[in-house]
Amino acid sequence: ILGRQKIIERLEETDPASLFSGDVDNSLLELAGEAFRHTGQHVLAIMFDKFKFMAHLAALRKYLLLGQGDIMRYLLDLLEEELSQPATQLYPHNLSAILETAIRATNTQYEDVDILERLDVRLL
Repeated sequence: ILGRQKIIERLEETDPASLFSGDVDNSLLELAGEAFRHTGQHVLAIMFDKFKFMAHLAALRKYLLLGQGDIMRYLLDLLEEELSQPATQLYPHNLSAILETAIRATNTQYEDVDILERLDVRLL
């Protein structure tokens, strides 16, 4: 953490009683705030760049909120017969195969691989 050593040094120099004085113009507080801001920026950079946070939010909008009309329409058409069966006869592997078929037949196939790997079927 950037500034960690400065915070440690300042803690060693600071009288413990001054930490509880309620003084907001404390230099230790300023160093901690600076470390907090730097760490927050670092975490956000990792979330947005490395883990593609915005792409995942867009995928949630497309697939959970039915924003991607072509796959949802096609998937529901394919699932019509399967979902008309009793719940005891629904199997995840059959539903997953139907989902894979819908993905391959629509524009969803061009999504980022990381997003496609997270599209899944679960029975509750």
